Amino acid sequence: MENPVESPWHASGQPTPSIHEDLRFRAAQILIGVNPQTLKAFCQEQLAQALEDLKGTPYEGKIYVPDVYLPRQEIVHIFNAWLSSDLPCFAVVGESGIGKTNFMCATAENLSEDSFVLFYPAVRLAQGLLAAIRNDFVWEFHRDRELAYIVERFDEITSKHGQKLIILVDGLDEFPGNQEGFKAELLDFVRRLRGRSIRLCVSCKSFDWGDFVIDKSQTYNRLAKSIYPPRDSVHNPSAIRSPDPKQVGVWLLEFTDDELDAVFPKYKEEFSLQGKLCGASRAECHTPLMLRLVAEVYSG
Repeated sequence: MENPVESPWHASGQPTPSIHEDLRFRAAQILIGVNPQTLKAFCQEQLAQALEDLKGTPYEGKIYVPDVYLPRQEIVHIFNAWLSSDLPCFAVVGESGIGKTNFMCATAENLSEDSFVLFYPAVRLAQGLLAAIRNDFVWEFHRDRELAYIVERFDEITSKHGQKLIILVDGLDEFPGNQEGFKAELLDFVRRLRGRSIRLCVSCKSFDWGDFVIDKSQTYNRLAKSIYPPRDSVHNPSAIRSPDPKQVGVWLLEFTDDELDAVFPKYKEEFSLQGKLCGASRAECHTPLMLRLVAEVYSG
């Protein structure tokens, strides 16, 4: 019988049996756990939607153009070392236009091949990071659950299959709401990530970074001490000294001469540029944003 309320059992006044909520939880866990492709498909769809406004061709005006992106090998090496470490967080810090968003986008795409990845531009987090994760889960799996349940399930699935869930949040400084509240949320979240297979990777402009990792300009906070690579001045201070935000995270710098030599041919081909990059123009183009502007101005 398709409808239990039509059964003789229900007609005689007996309550309609239902699956206990704990059993529902277990069933959902097993269904997703046995088939991690379900979670992988969810992550890949979320990533694709998150990159829609950022990724494109040079002529769409998008920030991230894969065809001209140059991996920054030094930071990639440190990032890969982080994935094998015990610290739950990684941070990319730098001035505006130095390539943070490009690094975050490219890293997310590369990781998505072998890991579970979620990507959130902070400027889109109107209600905060945790609310966004929960909202995505509810929409995908049609299960209205608290974040603690979601984190626990994600952790079980990824741990069981020997993988990690990497959550990338780009541009902490661009969060549109109350930044103190956002900071408090991150501080609480990183505490709950320790010992789990879930990791958090963030980026932030250098000007605002100290507000996130230093409390009252006096001490490194929990977020700072959760970030790779470990540094004695942050994680094991032996003397009283003023905290320095430059000691926390990995700072992205201008292109080196070798990097500029490697990336300019990509721009030259994609933007149909003529001639060589030299003199004052070359000096300015060590900054990724300036290289992009020069390429657009002289395109064709």
